[in-house]
Amino acid sequence: MLSVREVRRFCILVRPLPPDSPTGPLSNARHERFAQEYLVDLDAGAAYARVGYKATGAAAQAAASRLLRDVKGNNGIPERIAALKQERAKKLAVTQEEVVAELVKVAFANMADFIEVSPEGDAYIDLSGLTREQAAALSEVTVEDYVDGRGDNARDVRKVKIKLHSKLNALESLAKHLGVYEADNAQKVPAAVAWHVVHTDTPPNALADE
Repeated sequence: MLSVREVRRFCILVRPLPPDSPTGPLSNARHERFAQEYLVDLDAGAAYARVGYKATGAAAQAAASRLLRDVKGNNGIPERIAALKQERAKKLAVTQEEVVAELVKVAFANMADFIEVSPEGDAYIDLSGLTREQAAALSEVTVEDYVDGRGDNARDVRKVKIKLHSKLNALESLAKHLGVYEADNAQKVPAAVAWHVVHTDTPPNALADE
């Protein structure tokens, strides 16, 4: 028969910690808001700042990365973010593949798709063969009709201007969606801070925030 002390010790050893439900709000209010804010722009550092943590600069970036990766294995943030993404996709009836496909259209658009070059080297916009996929990269098309000159020298002129969505922003978003940066979470963190994270697992001025 086990003594009271042995029973208590056994219970401490086998009693599991109640994990946060990946489909419901996290019990830690700051962790829940961090997960929500991360989905705004997929920027962990920006989300960390918006939540109101005290750490700033490189320390904040390192701490945000630690939260996002759940280095201690108990904050539930990665699972919560995944659940929130699924909820949002269901509401919008949009799949991850469709989002990535749209980003690809913008990220790899080429100005050569929208212009023609004369034998003399003069470039002009030609949208006659524009496809739906190419049009997805356009953020603005402006058409201006006016008369140039006077009297017998007057002629009708049509000026067409186009503006493309930002390729750099699209590439950045695409890289985040595909996990390009996750292979090296310390790439944006100075070496001194990265060393501190690796060797102590606690970035300076950030432990109290978590």
